[in-house]
Amino acid sequence: MLTLRTAAQTLARADSLPALRAIAQLIGFTSPPHVADTALCRRLGVAPLVSAAELLESRGALRLFCALLSEPREPQEVSELRERTRRLAAALCRHAPDRQWCVLTLDIDSQSLCLATVTPAASGVQMAALRVDVHRVLDSDAETLRALAAVTEDDDLLRHARFTDILRRDALGHRFYRALEQVVSALAASLAPVRGSNRAPSTAERRELALLCASRCLFLAFLEAKGWLNGRRDFLLHHCVRVLEQGGHLHERLLRPLFFGTLNTPRAQRASAAMQFGAVPFLNGGLFAPTALEKRLRHWHFGDDSITTLVASLLDKYRFTAHEESDQWSEAAVDPEMLGRAFEGLMAGEERRRSGSYYTPPGLVAHTVRAALRSTFAESPALLGLLADENGAQRTTTVPATWPESERAALRRQVETLRVLDPACGSGAFLVHVLEALDSLLAALHDSRDAHTRRREILARCVFGVDRQPMAVWLCELRLWLSVVIECPETEASRIPPLPNLDHHIRVGDSLAGGSFAFAPPGGRALTVLRERYARASGARKQRMACTLDREERGRAVAELARRRAAMQEERRSLLTALRGRDLFGHRRRVQRAERRRLDTLRSHTRALGAESHRVQLGAALPFRFAAMFADVAAAGGFTLVVGNPPWVRPHAMPAPEREWLRKEFRVMRHAAWQHGASRAGAGTGFAAQADLATAFIERSVQLLAPGGVMALLVPAKLWRTLSGGGVRRLLLDETHLRVLQDWSDAPAQFDAATYPSLVVAQRPYAGTRVPSNTESTTPVRCAVTRKQTVSFERPLASLSLQSDPGAPFLLLPSAAFQAFEALRHAGTPLATTAFGRPLLGVKCGCNAAFLVHAEEHHDDGATVSALMGPPRQAVIERTLLRPALRGESIGGGSKRLLSTTAPDARIVWTHGADGRPLRTLPPATTRWLAQWRPRLQTRGDARHSQPWWTLFRTEAARSDTSRVVWADIGRTLRSTVLTAGDPTVPLNSCYVVRAPTQADALALHALLSSTITNAWLDALAEPARGGFRRFMGWTVAALPLPANWARAVRLLHPLGAALSDRGPHLSPAALDAAVLEAYQLTPLLMAPLLEWYHHD
Repeated sequence: MLTLRTAAQTLARADSLPALRAIAQLIGFTSPPHVADTALCRRLGVAPLVSAAELLESRGALRLFCALLSEPREPQEVSELRERTRRLAAALCRHAPDRQWCVLTLDIDSQSLCLATVTPAASGVQMAALRVDVHRVLDSDAETLRALAAVTEDDDLLRHARFTDILRRDALGHRFYRALEQVVSALAASLAPVRGSNRAPSTAERRELALLCASRCLFLAFLEAKGWLNGRRDFLLHHCVRVLEQGGHLHERLLRPLFFGTLNTPRAQRASAAMQFGAVPFLNGGLFAPTALEKRLRHWHFGDDSITTLVASLLDKYRFTAHEESDQWSEAAVDPEMLGRAFEGLMAGEERRRSGSYYTPPGLVAHTVRAALRSTFAESPALLGLLADENGAQRTTTVPATWPESERAALRRQVETLRVLDPACGSGAFLVHVLEALDSLLAALHDSRDAHTRRREILARCVFGVDRQPMAVWLCELRLWLSVVIECPETEASRIPPLPNLDHHIRVGDSLAGGSFAFAPPGGRALTVLRERYARASGARKQRMACTLDREERGRAVAELARRRAAMQEERRSLLTALRGRDLFGHRRRVQRAERRRLDTLRSHTRALGAESHRVQLGAALPFRFAAMFADVAAAGGFTLVVGNPPWVRPHAMPAPEREWLRKEFRVMRHAAWQHGASRAGAGTGFAAQADLATAFIERSVQLLAPGGVMALLVPAKLWRTLSGGGVRRLLLDETHLRVLQDWSDAPAQFDAATYPSLVVAQRPYAGTRVPSNTESTTPVRCAVTRKQTVSFERPLASLSLQSDPGAPFLLLPSAAFQAFEALRHAGTPLATTAFGRPLLGVKCGCNAAFLVHAEEHHDDGATVSALMGPPRQAVIERTLLRPALRGESIGGGSKRLLSTTAPDARIVWTHGADGRPLRTLPPATTRWLAQWRPRLQTRGDARHSQPWWTLFRTEAARSDTSRVVWADIGRTLRSTVLTAGDPTVPLNSCYVVRAPTQADALALHALLSSTITNAWLDALAEPARGGFRRFMGWTVAALPLPANWARAVRLLHPLGAALSDRGPHLSPAALDAAVLEAYQLTPLLMAPLLEWYHHD
């Protein structure tokens, strides 16, 4: 087996073509090489790129092209190893596409090699690569080569795929994340006072300080990779060893002088202790300024061992690159995008769920930004042609040089005047991608500035972000700085420009609490100039500009508070005037309770705004407000583009005061329910209005858009089908032009959230135009549904929602499948309006440990019961209070009726009488059994003081005087069963129930629900759940049309229902579907598109 030392030595000796051949042999290319002469290089299209090359064969079509790269002939030619290798690989794939290509290139001048696999893609080629500086081979480089040498697959396709997996960034990423977590934990644990301290830092503060330290050192690791730290690639390790040899105290004698006396101080103003670091650039004070927490805990230092581990075992072990992973390039090195994933991993799990913060994969980020920019520039064909399409393919990379400069300049102005906001920016993935995309557009439009200058200007003008978590804002700024740094061509430390100040572009705040631009004071354009000057300022000028900006923002905040207060006072005056008026008969109108509450609310809010205004004028900390912090954006009408992945938080995860505030502030939270569906299913307002926090971000984003501005957000896919998504669906259809909807509900899991993402792109109407009603609009919406593959189609807006109801669920179906869906809908009557009535949710216990038991009945009146969950408990109770219990997961599919009703020990302690009401008293043994949980039972959410503490809830579904059809609330398909009249089984609240008029009706409905036809129809409507499941809620099945001639359908279907219930011969799915179509009087040809969509991958 190849050792780490041998792998490192082999890489370090790679200075010639024969040395590259030694690497090739290690990874399995052992055949004699074929010299690639000039003729062969021309046939492969690589002649201008290489000075010498060899072709090595392996199994099947697997080939390795070893090459010494030729020197650039012209000064303007690309000299970077990465880009030259990519061009070589693209030429090989273009001229010999039937081969599985690997490339191994060496740049003699830089003494750098690149080993990569090449895969054809719609956007050109995808490369997974390892880049190595042969003069400084790192452990991670040697480990990657050793992993490649250990590949044993014989098949050429499998071998190429395995090489690609190893060379991709993810293979290295998992090791890096584990190492980073260990280092951060060690740093936090080592924090100790060097002098007396009144207060020890909390665990969270220790972790924050450790993350700050690790983040700064990671940034320096990227600068080391560029050679900016005194020209040393081992700068931190060198000085770490130096300080340890001189007695240690790394925090005090290395990190503090480096961070706060060197990198944030101009060279001319540095102390003598800072000069010993050599030629280190001045990077400004944004990243390397002590935070408030660091100032407060300035006497607490990290231990030498933990800092040494950070430098030697993390930073010096891994290779760092400032190039983020893209569709074309993935590298076995640590890049800035990894900080986003590390941010998710280092957050506590509970905090991550509570805040709704989840790492967004690069592919989803790129796809979202592409869709956003394509909608933003939809009316500019020239810019649209420069953007990649939905699949990442790009038609043109630059505009023709023959275009008039005036046209190119106009297009550049269109790009430079964009104002892009991420309202929950996290670690900055979307903003970084937007920055790179806008830079690429300007380059394609022949912008003469270098990439570094362009990106600085874009940051100063176009990019804005907000996040509640200071650490996330910190990481976002760091990634944006790295995106600027990587493109800087300077090599001399004295000529490297300072980093731009981003703290007035990327703000710590809550976008939901930050208001809109509705009360923004007039003017504000001067703030644009101030912010741009501040972004470029440093030293004393930076401090002056910061004070000027703060004064301007404070004045704006006071003015906005005054306008909000005046609006409330005017509303209160108007309401009082109306109440004091008299009717035609001279009588005063009686004050309604809602009006009195509104008056009280207006009075209290007016006073609160006055008090807040007074505090702000006296110098209190400014609360984050869009109208104050981004007054120049407000003066321009709003943001041109809002993009991102806002938090996904379910209502039950939010504190009650926050839920109440959200309902008052946002219409989509206040009127969240789809009323028609909720009333049809009898859903309570609480259940139907449990809107996800992402809906509030959608409403806020629409409010912040300028006329014609575009919103592109990743939100939970369930929003388009849930009862509680009615408010956000109405908002999108009533107040925006909906452009794109993409659903990943049935795709493999994209990230760690418990639900699946969907992309929504919508445009705010231009001033003076109105959004056409749902029935008027003919504008198509671009839809896409991703399972194993993505299927794209267009749908008219008028028929996007069920029955053209703006609040109803969206039907993401291609045209032919939608026509079949509608044909079935028109062939019957919704179930809830028939004799079956609305579906009922099963019985709710509120404390399963008390009521759900295993039971072993005795010959007398007793039964031994043991708790199904919780601590082991056992007792003897009266068996007359036991009834069989049915849970949703116990209902089988196909010909299986139930999975567990034959298990006599699955019971519920039934504390109600035959009339469904709670018993007035309980038998003594049962009382003793339930008394163990009495405190919990009395505090259940559905409990009422007027009811006994042993009450069960929603007991209507347990009535057994008629036949019942029961189905599971969640499943890949709808699974139902029939409970005959007199059956004492109690369906629990993981089931839904309808009460049938007769046994024949119940069996017919059971057959209908078991058919593929019905499942295909419900699948288009049902809320998606994780793992490819669907939620068959009461409102969903309530909308199912029963055949118009139900009596005829019963005659056709009830024998089949009996067969499904194991009361007849086996029934094939095809026979059942044929009978169901006959009941609806529809043809198989008509329903074929819906069935094909239901089964497609």
